[in-house]
Amino acid sequence: MMNAEDRVDRAVNNITYAGAGVGFLAYLVFGVIPGLLYGGYAGLFLAGAMLGTPVEPTLVVKAITFGGILFGALAALFIFLVAGAFMGSMASLIARPFLRIHAHHAEAAELASKAATVQERMEVPVHHEAIAADIDVTTTTTEDSQVRV
Repeated sequence: MMNAEDRVDRAVNNITYAGAGVGFLAYLVFGVIPGLLYGGYAGLFLAGAMLGTPVEPTLVVKAITFGGILFGALAALFIFLVAGAFMGSMASLIARPFLRIHAHHAEAAELASKAATVQERMEVPVHHEAIAADIDVTTTTTEDSQVRV
């Protein structure tokens, strides 16, 4: 059985993960193309600084530009994920008192349900005579038993 604080902590973590998921979706919508574009610019500027301008389309320049594109896309992904998780954490801090109230109510309802179940099990009377009267047992001499209900 989870206590109330464990329920709250799990809900806070779920809200933070949901914020990171929203950040990832925002990256897919708004961040991929700019990350690739500005990363490519940075790669070309780096290649120009290392090899001189004008930049010739050699394998080294293409590798540096590809590295810049990869870096730009991953940097944008990192920024969107961290921002989304941060927003989720802030939302969970706002929601934490409400989550705590809900968790305490859920824990109380669960305990009441278990107490009612235990009480029902303790109060169930067993009437052996009533059960025996409902079943007619007849036996034969050949050791075969027939039970009629």
